[in-house]
Amino acid sequence: MTALLNRSRRAALALVVVGASALVAGASTAGAAGLQAPAGPQARESGASAARALNGTFLVQAGSYFRMRYPGGKRYFRNPDSSARDKTYTSLRGGRAGGLVTGAYQGQPRRGFDSRGNSRASAIVRPTNFAGIRFGLGTFSVDPQSRRAVPRPRFRLSGTTIYGQTTALTAAWNKQYFNQGAPKPGTRRTIRIGAYNPRNRRYVLTWQSPIRGGAFNGFTGVWRLTGTFRSR
Repeated sequence: MTALLNRSRRAALALVVVGASALVAGASTAGAAGLQAPAGPQARESGASAARALNGTFLVQAGSYFRMRYPGGKRYFRNPDSSARDKTYTSLRGGRAGGLVTGAYQGQPRRGFDSRGNSRASAIVRPTNFAGIRFGLGTFSVDPQSRRAVPRPRFRLSGTTIYGQTTALTAAWNKQYFNQGAPKPGTRRTIRIGAYNPRNRRYVLTWQSPIRGGAFNGFTGVWRLTGTFRSR
């Protein structure tokens, strides 16, 4: 009986840590690591006093994507340039640095856009076609939209749960900047933002961030980064 209970507990833990993650048809699932981000990723951090810092790079690999939800939350924008069968998903691939670096800012070239408004920010992800124009991602010490000083991306691990913040993250598109971090500038709290499997170093980060200004004012950016975490 004791052995049976122990096997049941181990099976339950394995389901929590290595639960299956399937994207919609057409969205890439390779590299999703079988991890599932905690429900309600915007929740405040709690019970993470024993967490350890994650110092390194969240490599952006297959299964990473961006979606944009219409105001009201019932529909998603269809990106005509998406390579996925479901055009509401825009796949992301790692840039020059491989992905999102913790504890550091990843800016952009001095000339951030070309003449057509395509972003030249290529450190975190490769500039990606969206509605006819390529967008890129950067993290800046001063948020270009709010002009507020923002902290470097930082993350901590408690068990298999990742706590942290992406406040400094900015999307550059059509010669405009849109903060797409969580929480938004103006707070330095951290949130429950993802999951991590220390055995194979696979992670998933998910968050949502309202879009303010520009052609998509009032929409919400829905982000998922997944792949391998590379320590430094």
